[in-house]
Amino acid sequence: MRNSPDHVIRLRGPWQYRFVDNHSRAGEEGTVRLPEGWAAWLDTSDSRRPAGGWVILSRRFGHPTGIEPNDRIYLRIENAPRSAQIRLNGQLLSADTARPIEVSGLLARNNVLELRWRSGEASGAAPAIQLEIRHARPSSQPELRDMS
Repeated sequence: MRNSPDHVIRLRGPWQYRFVDNHSRAGEEGTVRLPEGWAAWLDTSDSRRPAGGWVILSRRFGHPTGIEPNDRIYLRIENAPRSAQIRLNGQLLSADTARPIEVSGLLARNNVLELRWRSGEASGAAPAIQLEIRHARPSSQPELRDMS
């Protein structure tokens, strides 16, 4: 795998969030824009957020365009909480976020990415989540796009 992608698509906001207790009872729900709204949203003093439960972030996005059969698409997640579980279209992915996770064969026309972790484990830094596209033939300069 080459070190740098040809294209980067940042999966910024809006993200849907839910707080769920250990018995799957929902608490607070809403929307947060990453990374801008992370610091204010992270304040977990709200009594509607179940203690000891789960935080669930989800975001819908379309299939990237211009993808050729031999191109590869990777999901990169930085600053994920230690207990994070990552699902793409309901399929559990690797919990190892130290390197990009290949998702080329898992993407559909419409996709749902979900991150869930134990309440209280989030760090001060917002998760940085992006798709990285590596074309079968390398281009000279990576292209950077935001999906806001």
